[in-house]
Amino acid sequence: MPPATPHADVSVRPSISADADAIAAIQTQSWRSVHAQVLPQEVLVGFDTAAMATQWRQAIDSPPNAAHAVVTALAHDEIVGFAAVTPQGLIALEVKSDAQREGHGSRLLAACVDRLRADGMTDIVTWVAHHDQARQQFLASAGLTFTGRTRGFEIPPATASAFSEERWAAAIS
Repeated sequence: MPPATPHADVSVRPSISADADAIAAIQTQSWRSVHAQVLPQEVLVGFDTAAMATQWRQAIDSPPNAAHAVVTALAHDEIVGFAAVTPQGLIALEVKSDAQREGHGSRLLAACVDRLRADGMTDIVTWVAHHDQARQQFLASAGLTFTGRTRGFEIPPATASAFSEERWAAAIS
C-alpha cells in the first residue's frame, strides 16, 4: 500500500488566477490536435495562447455572474485539465493529451454537473465539433446524446474546410 500523502493524487477544484496560463496552454494544444484535419494551418499556428490566458484569467477573477465557473483538474500538483460552465451549459472541457483516459474528464464533467444543478439547471448542454469522435464517445458514455441540432462556422481566412458543431445534452435533475 502506498504511503499517505498530504493531498489527493487527483482532484478538481475551482480555478484560480494562477491557473490561466496552464489552462490556455492545454486549450491550445487540444485545439491544435483535435482540429488539425479541418482548420487551415495558419489558423492552428495563429492561436494566441497569451491572449487566451488573459481571457481565462478574466473569466476566473471576474466572471459576469455567479453562474459562470471555471474548474481545474489536478494530478498531484500538476494542472492536467479544466472545464467551464455558464448558464448556457458546458462551454469548455479539455484534458492534456498525456493525461487523458485517467478519469480527469469525468471528474471535470461531474464537477460541472454539480455546479449546474446547484444553480438550478435541469439539463447540461454542450456543443461538440462534428469531427471530434473521441469527445462524442466520451459524452455518450456519460449519458449525453446528440439532440439533432447543428451549427456551422466560417473560419477566416475563407477555405473549403467546413467547421460545424453538434448540440449534445442530458437531463441532470
